[in-house]
Amino acid sequence: MKIADSSQQNGFFVVAVLILILILAHFLIPYIPIDNKFEYKKFLSEVNEFQKGLNLSDSAKSDRLTRYLAKRYDTLSLFAFDPNNATPDQWRNLGMTNKQIKSIENYLNRGGAFYSKADFARIYGVRRQQYEYLAPYISLPETSTRKKRRKYNYRQFDIKPKRLHIFDPNDTLVTNFDDLGISPRQTAVLCNYLKRGGQFRTKADFQKMYCISDKQFKILEPYIEIDTLKLASKKKYDTQKDEIIFSIDLNAATIEELCQVRGIGKSFAERIIKFRNEVGGYIKKEQLKDIYGIKPEIYDKIEKHFNVVKISLKKLNINFDERDELAKHPYITWKQASIIIEYRINHGRYSSFDQLFDLIGKRTLNKIKPYLEL
Repeated sequence: MKIADSSQQNGFFVVAVLILILILAHFLIPYIPIDNKFEYKKFLSEVNEFQKGLNLSDSAKSDRLTRYLAKRYDTLSLFAFDPNNATPDQWRNLGMTNKQIKSIENYLNRGGAFYSKADFARIYGVRRQQYEYLAPYISLPETSTRKKRRKYNYRQFDIKPKRLHIFDPNDTLVTNFDDLGISPRQTAVLCNYLKRGGQFRTKADFQKMYCISDKQFKILEPYIEIDTLKLASKKKYDTQKDEIIFSIDLNAATIEELCQVRGIGKSFAERIIKFRNEVGGYIKKEQLKDIYGIKPEIYDKIEKHFNVVKISLKKLNINFDERDELAKHPYITWKQASIIIEYRINHGRYSSFDQLFDLIGKRTLNKIKPYLEL
């Protein structure tokens, strides 16, 4: 019989010891005491500390904004005002940004009104700290008990037609809408749609009008007759308008006037006006090249029809306007707006436009300078 050498004996010994340890552990582990007590208060404290760490940056940002608003309003001479009839210049003198002014104007243009200071506090874009500065000067009561007027529902009440007859919804001068059971408010909506360049080419187009209920359309549909030849001749006439050389002021042009130029449809016309609103007004017709979709070859064909006569620019105040307001301008990127704001916070008010030279570069400064004010 062959006797195992010393190395094999040592291996057997190690394996035996391991087996013995495993056997002992199997029997002893159930008798080892385990602390199942969960320290909830300690866990909650750790969670709160973690949340405080997450909110630290937001808190610092809020404190910086509070200091900035305090510094801004220390330089302004506030005065009593009624938010229902304040002018844009008055709003700026009250420390409001162009974005805030636009929000207020949109609210008023849609039929809104301020009946109390509380109404003004709820306007989108007005910060709480800002409202606290302005509240003592608002010429309105603190709160209002006035009940909100219910929005008119065109489809809620259907008027019974007095006399049904054949009609073309495109011809508002001839059609007697009152006889057809169409109310004055509905008539106003239809006329406004046509005045803006809309057309009813099919009965389905008339049905899509939100002021016409399904019940009304079902009654009127058999009497709708659209003169398609008249519409076609009008379209043909419109395509010939560009044969005459005419000049349009870019700062006063409407969508209808822009569409008279061959090569410009409704889409391009809307972009031209949208760019005018975003940039703050045209200073030269060459700015049309900055509009998406107007390539050099298109510009060469249409530029003879445009000029810039009335120049009344909407300007950005680099000492007061905020980052998002600056970044909305087509000539300023978000990064450049951030740099402008950061420099203002660290170094105070701008005293010259030349301070922007090293911040946004000469090219951008030359384009944006006419739209800036201190």
